[in-house]
Amino acid sequence: ILFLYFIFSPSFALSFMHYEGWSAWESYVFVFIIISTIGYGDITPKTPHGKVLVIICGMIGIPLVLYCLASAGDFFNKLITIALASCVPSFDMMTPTRKRRARLLAASLIIAVHLTQAVIVYRYMQKWTWLNAVYYVFTCFATIGLGDYVPAGTGSYRQEFMTWYHAWHLWNLSMGLVYVAMIFNILQEHLSTVLDTAVSFALPKADLDPVSDTRRKLLASAYVVQGTDYERMFE
Repeated sequence: ILFLYFIFSPSFALSFMHYEGWSAWESYVFVFIIISTIGYGDITPKTPHGKVLVIICGMIGIPLVLYCLASAGDFFNKLITIALASCVPSFDMMTPTRKRRARLLAASLIIAVHLTQAVIVYRYMQKWTWLNAVYYVFTCFATIGLGDYVPAGTGSYRQEFMTWYHAWHLWNLSMGLVYVAMIFNILQEHLSTVLDTAVSFALPKADLDPVSDTRRKLLASAYVVQGTDYERMFE
């Protein structure tokens, strides 16, 4: 993450400043928008060198960002698990399914708080309506990036010197994408377990007799319904 912020992005930003004549802020944010796949479209390269840089930047930066998001999402997921284990005495006694639900609820609350503060800041800093602020936050963190609303990208915000709002804007986008990755990490874990159980339910082992096969299906059903540790029961 530090490499992306302080080495990769500034290097390409300097190149865009040279070939496209953009300001430092425009160039840096443009690189960030490329590698995060948001793609506002409010500014685009006009020179052949700039277009080649976009291709190179995307080919290298997008995989790096995806890797960083996956790692950061997993890290915050572990932090949530540690926090729940410390704050909720009964957490360690929960079934795996209930633990996932608790982590999903905690992650959802974190995202809700983050999105709320983002909407409030954009509402007052950009002088948007509440609907437009909510609309932008949704399209941004969903990486739709329509480009009809671009914070810190118009008027005096396109200045050479960064303010707290510029820094907050980058932090807000980064953490929002990390929190989304954290949610997907939990959902992926849950869906993977359910699919494994479903496959085990549908495809019995060849060496199982009818009684053992029926027992296996009952245990698989118990896992789906009650969240019982299916593997531990078979041990």
